[in-house]
Amino acid sequence: MQAKYEKVEEALKNKILAGEYQIGEKLPTETELMNKYGVSRYTVRRSVGDLENEHLIYRIQGGGMYVNDWQSAKANSISNNRMIGVIATHIADYIFPSIISGADQIISDNGFAMLLANTHNDPQRNVSR
Repeated sequence: MQAKYEKVEEALKNKILAGEYQIGEKLPTETELMNKYGVSRYTVRRSVGDLENEHLIYRIQGGGMYVNDWQSAKANSISNNRMIGVIATHIADYIFPSIISGADQIISDNGFAMLLANTHNDPQRNVSR
């Protein structure tokens, strides 16, 4: 069963993506959304908070909520990710320390950060856990 905040979030998201609310357009107030969907202020805030985290809307304190230029915001948030993942079979054996150290130096010199994972030479191991 879908939670109330998810229903409100989904309804607003669908209207934004369908163009019913244009980029830069002011969204209904929290009170209007509460009345429209029959939910609490907390539920509305949770919904719009999630939409804000997805870069679909932005809030101006005392000024309301507006539709963000979500396509540009999404592209910028992807391009601003400065993390590079490196997966190695071993870290402390053979030539791997030198390789990892060299990769880290080049990565950091170019303004990125390195995330390192070790499979321990086990192809069944899920390193994303």
